[in-house]
Amino acid sequence: MSLDPTQCKFGKWYAAFETDDPKLRVLLQQAVIPHAKIHELGKTAIELGKSGKKAEAQALIEEHRGTTLSRLVTLLNEAIQQVKDTTRQVVIVLSGDGGLVGICVDSLHSVVQINEQEVQHPDTVGGLKHYEAILGYWPHSQSGVVTCLLDVEKLYPSLSIAEVQ
Repeated sequence: MSLDPTQCKFGKWYAAFETDDPKLRVLLQQAVIPHAKIHELGKTAIELGKSGKKAEAQALIEEHRGTTLSRLVTLLNEAIQQVKDTTRQVVIVLSGDGGLVGICVDSLHSVVQINEQEVQHPDTVGGLKHYEAILGYWPHSQSGVVTCLLDVEKLYPSLSIAEVQ
């Protein structure tokens, strides 16, 4: 466990996280203060424990369990709910010789025609694991978004058709 709020798993995740959702951004910004306070309380409790004041350390922890920790948990639960409320999964249904296949995605931004010469072979993109169903990557020249191109026939055995809600 790290006593530095920027080095724990949440702190590292938060530092790298970006969102266009203003409500989610505010909820997570509000979580920064109680999150840092929990780490500070951890330092204080450890110091109290080392100096033989274990009862004081325990009392400090219990005092903040219903306030600081409760506030942090509430904010994070609200953030989770915000993501659930604003995320709508889309099923892309593909038809082939083997029947229908549904691929569930978080969003569909656009439908584009891809020039095969622009497709990058999976081995040419550094830092990404190669998976046999990946045909390649296509960088969208205007947005900079990189799209992963999949071989449906290789994916088919592991896919199930999702029910559209």
